[in-house]
Amino acid sequence: IKANGWLVAPADDALLFGEDIDTKWERALAKIGITPLLLSGDVGHA
Repeated sequence: IKANGWLVAPADDALLFGEDIDTKWERALAKIGITPLLLSGDVGHA
């Protein structure tokens, strides 16, 4: 958050409080239509 590297998604109790922590990141991104392999660490400026 400090580096402005956050995404917003609808709240999901199962995602937040579920026990499957190994896939939490991938499931959270999938909820907003993002494939983790397509993310880049580079910064762009408009």
